[in-house]
Amino acid sequence: MKKSLSSRIILLIVVVLIVSNSILCAISIFYSRSAIRKSIQQRMLDIANCASGSVDGDMLGSLTAEDIGSSKYTQIYDALSVFRDNVELEYVYSIRSEGHGVFIFTIDTDPDTPAAFGDRVEYTDALNTAAHGTGAVDNVPYEDAWGRHYSTYSPVFDSSKNVAGIIGVDFSEDWFNRQLADETLRIMLIFSAVLLGTLILSIFVSFSVVRGITNPLKKMIEVAQKYKEGDFSEKMDVGGSEEITDLSEALSSMADALQDKMAILQSVQVTLSEEVEHKKSENEMLMVQVVQALAGAIDAKDVYTNGHSARVAEYSREIAKRYGYSERKQDEIYVTGLLHDVGKIGVPDEVINKPSRLTDEEFAMIKAHPRLGADILGKIHSMPNLMAGARYHHERYGGGGYPDGISGKDIPELARIIAVADAYDAMSSNRSYRKALPQETVRAEIEKGKGTQFDPEFADIMLTMIDEDTEYDMREKDEEE
Repeated sequence: MKKSLSSRIILLIVVVLIVSNSILCAISIFYSRSAIRKSIQQRMLDIANCASGSVDGDMLGSLTAEDIGSSKYTQIYDALSVFRDNVELEYVYSIRSEGHGVFIFTIDTDPDTPAAFGDRVEYTDALNTAAHGTGAVDNVPYEDAWGRHYSTYSPVFDSSKNVAGIIGVDFSEDWFNRQLADETLRIMLIFSAVLLGTLILSIFVSFSVVRGITNPLKKMIEVAQKYKEGDFSEKMDVGGSEEITDLSEALSSMADALQDKMAILQSVQVTLSEEVEHKKSENEMLMVQVVQALAGAIDAKDVYTNGHSARVAEYSREIAKRYGYSERKQDEIYVTGLLHDVGKIGVPDEVINKPSRLTDEEFAMIKAHPRLGADILGKIHSMPNLMAGARYHHERYGGGGYPDGISGKDIPELARIIAVADAYDAMSSNRSYRKALPQETVRAEIEKGKGTQFDPEFADIMLTMIDEDTEYDMREKDEEE
């Protein structure tokens, strides 16, 4: 049975659309899958970098088998356990390079079947890269006694900037594949829906266009058939000018169809952008959760400052908000406030929790925590302000602070904000040597420090916050409260 011209044209259009859209879909999915894989690997590396940043390099580099169970062994073990218990990884452990491509376990936080100190670690290119000072992720999974994993490695540097050890973080192959499969499936479903919608719309438009072309031809065929039969009573007047108008309308319909297709493709682009933004938000949420866990570990070192980092972060964000910061910058200063005391990881617990007056040597250890914090956070290159907040929050606006003794506007702005918030919480919280100060005393001290200890602008904002807090709610609450 012969097919009509209109059927052949519609079939051709449908085939072309299916082929072109399928090719576009395949190419887009291929590149999207590669981008998703890189995004997952970067997420894994960020977690490993945070874990390595929580470990003191000098302690890690000096560990021996005899140190198992010691305070420094326990301190490193506890710091790594925070990440094992709070994120999506399977295992977290520390490694040491013995040279010549030989690596051994030093600490394994696996509670069930941990590797022993000195056990050999299987060599990979990523592990070797980390041993030379650059974090890296395995591109393919490997299998050992603990299963099949993708491993991420981040170097830990000692005070001499040498690689003192490596933090390894394992993610199960199943977890990695699920992340990749879920995101790929989501994109495939979006493209499939778009392809189906495009086909339906195109078929509808094609019917309209083809009818505009074939109706004049049918009329001509009918007239020609009558001519064949000898009936010349009807003239072949199909309206030449009308045919030109019909062709113009057909072309306009095709242009409308193309515009509809472009609108659908733009809709796909918007949808993909929203998906990317969604994943970005998820990663930012994961980072905040990791930072909150790390801040909790920092505060846990001092029995008298539980919740200090969280309160300083909240006060800093409120000051930044009132000062006119954007929401993004408010979030950034919040994270910086959470990590401003990260350097206390390197200060012995007995010094931090000492109830009596510190010796000069002990006070020097305390004063070293801004530098230690800056060294740790300096590895997070995507957020350079983290390092500035940790290093400069004990500088004084009028000079004479530490560690660098800078003053005025030379102190980074977010460090000047955190300095006010940090001092306020220190005075409004219980300490080993005193109870929280009365609100009026705290206010007087902030007023007294304007221009000498604090930036006057940010001190005035804090004074306004104090005046609005008529019930003295901005403080550490006693247990009975």
